[in-house]
Amino acid sequence: MPAANRLSPPELLAEMLREDRARGFGFEDVWDEDLEVALSSTSDRTSWRSALEATQDAWRSSWSNTPGRRSQLTPDLADDARERTVPSPAH
Repeated sequence: MPAANRLSPPELLAEMLREDRARGFGFEDVWDEDLEVALSSTSDRTSWRSALEATQDAWRSSWSNTPGRRSQLTPDLADDARERTVPSPAH
């Protein structure tokens, strides 16, 4: 396993999931444990837990090589971008 202190939580989680998939484990069998290990690499566990859990469907899609929807990947960011969109002035 990679050194936890050099990787961000999503990088560590991605590496662990890749390794587990290569070993033949199922996503549901490893998600909770891999998430906890990834979170142990940061002092901001609450924010990272929220972000990673919110994108769990995207992680699952990636695991199975299924294309994800944009809303799976960045649910809050997609909403924020729509709210901030300012129409251009009419000419």
